[in-house]
Amino acid sequence: MAWWRKAGTSEDEPPTLLASGLIAGDALAGIAIAGLVVSGWDRFLALRAPAERTPAETALTIIPFALLAVWLARYGRGRAATGT
Repeated sequence: MAWWRKAGTSEDEPPTLLASGLIAGDALAGIAIAGLVVSGWDRFLALRAPAERTPAETALTIIPFALLAVWLARYGRGRAATGT
């Protein structure tokens, strides 16, 4: 079925493939987490008590997410600027 597509469509570009991989990985992680919860194994993987909420915990949650967002934005802009 690839014969009807034009060469160089946006589906073949690395940012599109990266986004597709992130979406697929997120879906697989969700299925794995649901399996752990249904099987009851999630209690063995708990890293903190449910009632904990400290400023350090909040910072340790937000900082890696923000760094990843900045890195992905710079990566995407860099790739767009070079045209690759």
